[in-house]
Amino acid sequence: ICSPIIAAYSVSFLSWPTCSERALLRYADNFLLLATSEWELQQGIEELTAAVGKLPGGKFVLKVVNQGHAADGFDFLGHTLAMSGNKIKTSPTLGHHESIYAEGMKMGDRIKLAMNKGDQSSAVGHVERYCAKVNGWLTAFSERDRIEEFRATFEILISQNAYPLVIN
Repeated sequence: ICSPIIAAYSVSFLSWPTCSERALLRYADNFLLLATSEWELQQGIEELTAAVGKLPGGKFVLKVVNQGHAADGFDFLGHTLAMSGNKIKTSPTLGHHESIYAEGMKMGDRIKLAMNKGDQSSAVGHVERYCAKVNGWLTAFSERDRIEEFRATFEILISQNAYPLVIN
C-alpha cells in the first residue's frame, strides 16, 4: 500500500526542463508527454527516462502505454480526450465506466444475499458504499460531455439493483 505514496513523493522531485516543443503532464507517477513532432516526442521520452532514473526512493522503470497523434484521441487517467472540430471532448475510457456499472450489478447481488439473511442494515450499507463510489466517479468526470446522462443511468441502476429496498 505504501508503493504509490513513495512513488508520488519521489516523482515530486522530478526535474523537467521547460521546452516550447514538449509538455509534460503528470499525476502521481502517471505521465503524459505531448510533443510537436515524432522526433521531439522521442527526445522527450529519452529525457524523461533519464530524469526518472535520477529520482530518489528506488529504481523506477517507465513503460510506454500508448503513443500516437493527439488528433486521433488518447487516454489518460481513465479519460479519453479527442478533438471534435476546435473543441476537446472528454469521456471516460471504455473499461472505466463499464467497471463501475459491473460494480452496481454486484451491489445488487450483495443486497439480495443480505436481505435473504434478514439483514436490511447490511443491504443499505452496500447501497451507501456504491453510491459513494458513483459520487466519486461523477465528480472525477464532472467536466465530461453529457455527464447528466451518466448520472441518470446510475440512478436507474441503483434503484433497480437496490430492490427490494425502497430507495434510490
